[in-house]
Amino acid sequence: MHVGDIVPPTLAVVVSWIFLGALIAGVGHVTRRGLLRVGAGQAVDSFKPADLWIGLAALVAYLQLWSLVAAVSWKAAIMPVVAALFGLGLGARKLRHFKGVSLSWPVVAGVVVAVLWLANRSLAAAFYYDLGLYHFAAIDYGSQFAAIPGLGNLHGRLGAGNGHLLLVSLVDHGPFARFGFHIVNGLLAVILVIDIAWRLVRRAAGRRLASFTNRVALLLLPVLLVAIVGGKGSRLNNPDLDFAVFILVMIGMLYLVECLELGFRATPALVAAASLSLAATTRPLYWPLAVVVGGMIVFSAAKRTLSVRVVAAVLFLPIVLLGGWMSRQAVLSGYPLFPMTAGGLPVDWRIPTAAVHELNRFVTSWARSPGDDPNVVLASWHWFHPWLRSHTGDLDLAGPALLLAGSVPLLARRSAEEVRRRRAWRTPMLAMTLPALPLLVVWFFNAPDPRFAMALLWLPPLALVAWALPENFRRSRVAYASLACVLLITLGLVAHKGVFWPIVSNGIGPLGTEPVPGAAVVPFVTRSGLEIYRPAHGELCWRVELCTPRPRSDLRLRGADISHGFRIEH
Repeated sequence: MHVGDIVPPTLAVVVSWIFLGALIAGVGHVTRRGLLRVGAGQAVDSFKPADLWIGLAALVAYLQLWSLVAAVSWKAAIMPVVAALFGLGLGARKLRHFKGVSLSWPVVAGVVVAVLWLANRSLAAAFYYDLGLYHFAAIDYGSQFAAIPGLGNLHGRLGAGNGHLLLVSLVDHGPFARFGFHIVNGLLAVILVIDIAWRLVRRAAGRRLASFTNRVALLLLPVLLVAIVGGKGSRLNNPDLDFAVFILVMIGMLYLVECLELGFRATPALVAAASLSLAATTRPLYWPLAVVVGGMIVFSAAKRTLSVRVVAAVLFLPIVLLGGWMSRQAVLSGYPLFPMTAGGLPVDWRIPTAAVHELNRFVTSWARSPGDDPNVVLASWHWFHPWLRSHTGDLDLAGPALLLAGSVPLLARRSAEEVRRRRAWRTPMLAMTLPALPLLVVWFFNAPDPRFAMALLWLPPLALVAWALPENFRRSRVAYASLACVLLITLGLVAHKGVFWPIVSNGIGPLGTEPVPGAAVVPFVTRSGLEIYRPAHGELCWRVELCTPRPRSDLRLRGADISHGFRIEH
């Protein structure tokens, strides 16, 4: 193990995050300033962590619209860079009031250690299955072409308008070329850590467990650690969609809780609605949650008799994200609500309805019993017991179950003081818990792989533990014992994955990373004479263009080249 193969690559990742974080913060600040000052008539203070989440949502919303008319190349970065410079200039003028603020230096030191660890984990070899299946294809097509009509006819999974992969397409240029996919998820994790630390870093912030929002934020730190290592390998070294959605949903619900606990404020409401909508542009399962939270925000604003302009400013980004997502999906698949077939457009590039149903059947079958015949799996409930056994040690399922078990002895304590406090926090606790329950039912019957519902599985136990923790925590032996058992078991499972050993970057890829695997492919000629490719073994295409694991003989181009799209012969 050579220090030169660990420290310089790790610091290079940190520098890249600083650059991208400044870009996102600048975009977020100018967006928040425009929405709340111009749209709602409210004054805007200096930078906040909220600007990072708002900037992320605004950037993806912009990319969705840009990709409808042009490729997400380096040219797409010109407007965000200009907006970021303007936003950074505006925010920097109001940083003077931070002088003299007393900071908690242990929190600062903890953030530094966490960022370095996250940066090092981002350098691990990226051999994630979905990366080779369709993530690289979506990233590369997005960076080389405008949204391709009927791209889902070439590869069914490319019919979805994944907002997160559009962000990777933008990052995967310039100094981050062929490396952007390594750093985007780690950047989201760093922003989450910074957001949590911001709530605790000032010594004058008062007792940290006296706020339900702060309790949820503190508990999110071990939950984040479990989520990082819960999959088959690290989720930081690749654009894992489930991990990205997990972070966005968690931060959206955290800001919703803050809004409900402390009273309606435009900035937390904006972050909650925008983050949940951004998550839904990648996993449509969360659109109902985004709609419910939007309804809560409207109800809270109406209760305070706020103007329609305030509500419009808060819901502007979610509406743009929804419109951009539906528009992209209409182009890529012919269905604005893909993978639902409702509202299919009368266009020649629309994926055949039977093909969409078959794709959904395959995903459901794979989530229940990977590798088995869908006709057999979907015909009965025989898959349930093997599914339960296979996920017994899965941290995505076992972690929330352990935390839920740890909440039971805490909930049993019912002193007069705790009953009074729990009654005051009942609304934010229920806001975190109740919307997740029906979506968990939908998830279980539709595609019960725990990684598809990471956030939904964590929300109820997280809310219950935060709600039940005694205020005088040091005097509660029951609280100590129950949570200590949960944390020790969880840390043991995490350590068993070997995530605390440093990643050595001595490969031939960028920053010493391992290169992307090559795919052995064989040509496949359709009836129209179009030559495409399929993997010689398995279904991973990695970065081979015009490759699909299940080629159709009736596929043809709509025009002279790929940019005109694909259609199916009738």
